[in-house]
Amino acid sequence: MTECLGLKEDRDTLSKMYDSMRRMKTLLRGYELPKSEEVHIYKQKLERVHAEFAISSNKRKRGYEEDGHVAKEPRLAEEDWSDEDLM
Repeated sequence: MTECLGLKEDRDTLSKMYDSMRRMKTLLRGYELPKSEEVHIYKQKLERVHAEFAISSNKRKRGYEEDGHVAKEPRLAEEDWSDEDLM
């Protein structure tokens, strides 16, 4: 590694790099993984938020027809045509 980085002759930089690597190793050891219970709780909360967002975005797109509020109205009203109209 020292040959690849060109640090074989540069002892000062090499010692600083090793010191930094030791510090990173110490920091990584101090990091604790979350408990499975916490992961499960946060996963449920995230799923709940996604479900609420999906419901609210669908209501915004389609509108509340039962409440008399429609977010998007059709541009043209469709007419019902019968066979007699075509003749």
